[in-house]
Amino acid sequence: MGLAHRVEDDVGIIAIQGDFDTKSTRVLQQYIRTLLDSEQLKAIVLNLKRVERLDSSGIGMLMEQHKLLEKNNSLLLLSNCHPAYLEILQMMQWDQVLHLFQTEEDALASLSIP
Repeated sequence: MGLAHRVEDDVGIIAIQGDFDTKSTRVLQQYIRTLLDSEQLKAIVLNLKRVERLDSSGIGMLMEQHKLLEKNNSLLLLSNCHPAYLEILQMMQWDQVLHLFQTEEDALASLSIP
């Protein structure tokens, strides 16, 4: 798994590349914790555009991170989710809990206060 991040205003944006599986979930969890410890963020956007494989441990980790961020008064937003993975999230009705967006730009725009 490859990870790259940037911070725009008070939003952390993490681009994920490769497999999102058991091995890589620990890496991403630590990456998010480190980012939260170093920055005051109102949200983290996970850009899933280049995720090649998402297994059940990856999906479970998304829910864990959602709860962690919520506890810290932050949001977890997912963008560019592959249609097959989006269908799984919808079947599990997690699309009603997680914040899902077609694009990274849509996710960022949702955080703007009119």
